[in-house]
Amino acid sequence: MLSNILMSDKGFAKGRLTVNGTENTQFLILGVVLAVVWALLTGMVLFYLYKFKKVQAKEKLYGKPMLFTTLGLGLVVLLMWILILAFWSKPESIFKNADKAYSALIAVTVIGFVALAVAVVLLWVKLPDYGIAFTDDEILFLGESIPYNKITKIVKDTKTGNVYVNYLQGKRAHKKQKFSSTSVFGQFVLANAEITGHKVSEEDELKYFKSLANADAKAEKEHDAEVSRKVQEQSSKPKTTKDENKKDNK
Repeated sequence: MLSNILMSDKGFAKGRLTVNGTENTQFLILGVVLAVVWALLTGMVLFYLYKFKKVQAKEKLYGKPMLFTTLGLGLVVLLMWILILAFWSKPESIFKNADKAYSALIAVTVIGFVALAVAVVLLWVKLPDYGIAFTDDEILFLGESIPYNKITKIVKDTKTGNVYVNYLQGKRAHKKQKFSSTSVFGQFVLANAEITGHKVSEEDELKYFKSLANADAKAEKEHDAEVSRKVQEQSSKPKTTKDENKKDNK
């Protein structure tokens, strides 16, 4: 889209930007998309932050650096959206020529979407760093939680020093949440681990996690063998009189 604009004949018409003589609304569409996604993301963060603040917890820690970083990125997105609207609606009164107007629009649009993408990635990858709480029955993050009864072991890795909360998701899927033991959150987890009913175990996390996977594979193999045995037993049973009568009636 942007490459096509750069190679096109750009100009003004009735105070608006044109491409090859036609009014260009592509930046307006991009601005609307940016605003909608930004509003949804901001609303989601504020909603979960409000719920996190209201929850009754034995211990709670806010990740202020991540919260302020995300807030800053949100303000950048908001500013870029305002500039997109301003540059698109009044380009002739702001810029000397259409080339400069298009260059400015492309720049603010790219900055806006990059800031939005970084905020989304941070929320996806660094969610535990936004806040963590130990309630009566779960470790709570913004919008996610780990029930205590799903935790299999809390491990301080003897090789890396990192802290891992190993837990069961669903019936068989083993997951783990990693914290650096030198970070504020890692120290917080170590200090409050016993609230979950689990003591911190110092061992090789990779070895432990592999043992869970091997146990799952063995259990699945045994389950499949049991199912196969039952099917074979069922098929080898002698037919009853009722079954024979059904066959004769056919």
